Amino acid sequence: MIPITPDIIGPGIEEEYADAMERIIFLLDAFKEYPPANDNFFGRIVYQLLWLRQEIEAQRLPIPVDRSYIGTLTYLVGSGDVNKTQEIRLRLGELARILQGPGLIKPRHYPVVVAQIEDFIVLVTKHVPAAQLLPVEREALEQFATIAGKLLRGEIKLPVSKQDYPAWLKVSPLVHFDEPFIPNGGNETRRVTLPIFGGWRPYPTRKPPLPAPNPGLDPRAPDMTLMRDLINTKTS
Repeated sequence: MIPITPDIIGPGIEEEYADAMERIIFLLDAFKEYPPANDNFFGRIVYQLLWLRQEIEAQRLPIPVDRSYIGTLTYLVGSGDVNKTQEIRLRLGELARILQGPGLIKPRHYPVVVAQIEDFIVLVTKHVPAAQLLPVEREALEQFATIAGKLLRGEIKLPVSKQDYPAWLKVSPLVHFDEPFIPNGGNETRRVTLPIFGGWRPYPTRKPPLPAPNPGLDPRAPDMTLMRDLINTKTS
């Protein structure tokens, strides 16, 4: 693993706020035909987005924010009930990832991903005899090496689609959908597929908890009807 410098970690909470607001604005536009309401999923996510916009603009939102404040968002990311388009599905997932702390991958993280891939390949080839690797596993390692080379040459941006690297769509003792088996430990390569195929910030570059510039939120959310009434006051 390469040294993780402050430049790789990057800016503080202002970056998370900017990333979140970009997705909130997109989603509010995508759901503009739906008024805020508590009797349907579209209305509930609009309430959630309006509240998030309000708290980010006031700089009251810490990162990560307690799950109790974003229950509607996290539920709908899992259920898919408002996923009218693939782009909506993607942006909802990214917003949840930002607010929960893992964050999004940036080009400054690419050298870390290359190092993760290289470390992963070394660990596998060191601890698993080549004869014991299945053909799909050898193919997966070759595809990882291809991704690393393209990142070094500036030929691709992350995330990439597993459809373009189909060995990573197949399940084997080594290749799993989210977390490949890492022989003999290998913490530096933890969840190496998430930055590559999911666009997550690489594990070694995660930011520490970021307090809100203007603290004020309780550690856990109060009854959400209070937030609904607050939003109604702001929007009426």
